[in-house]
Amino acid sequence: DNIYRLYYRGYRKKYSEEAIGLAVSNDGIHFHRIKPEPILTANDFKGLDKQGRILLAVTNIVRLFDGRDLLSFEGFDKKGQCQIFAAVSKDKENFEPFNGGNPIFVADNVSTWPIKGVGNPRVIALEVPKLYILTFNGSLHSEYSIGQAFSEDLINWKEHPRNPLVLPPGIPVKHPFSGRIEGGIIPKEDLIQKINPISLQFFDK
Repeated sequence: DNIYRLYYRGYRKKYSEEAIGLAVSNDGIHFHRIKPEPILTANDFKGLDKQGRILLAVTNIVRLFDGRDLLSFEGFDKKGQCQIFAAVSKDKENFEPFNGGNPIFVADNVSTWPIKGVGNPRVIALEVPKLYILTFNGSLHSEYSIGQAFSEDLINWKEHPRNPLVLPPGIPVKHPFSGRIEGGIIPKEDLIQKINPISLQFFDK
């Protein structure tokens, strides 16, 4: 629509009263919010900690096979564990919770390696065959690794058989990949063109 849309996390207090907002621009430089209120808050979802650490972060948006847009993000439950939630929209501005407001992916979906939380969602919609690919972070204490899962409906998932795909060595901390590898992006073009090997991009914190 010749419009740049910026989905972002904002907060009144750090790690509390957080929400997701939307700003638009005609040139990609000068942005303005579409409305003063956020487009999504913790109250829109089940399982998110609405009193303590409310974190709606690391937003990712993708076009679904039915033409709607899916906005996925990570959020903390009442136990302080990170989960992956999502919302859908027909116009890219007005969103409603996906999966009844429940998370679409949690640590219990992962059995290939020990983790307590999942986050950093990156979803790819692969048209042939029709399949959603989720690249995510699995976390255990202060260690972050990268895994993948596959789904036809974004609710029922099958793990990548070789999870975790990237596992940091851990200590010592001076090691460049010493515990916190985040992100995890696979170029969709690599999959479409069946490039071998496929690249996986991530960042080290």
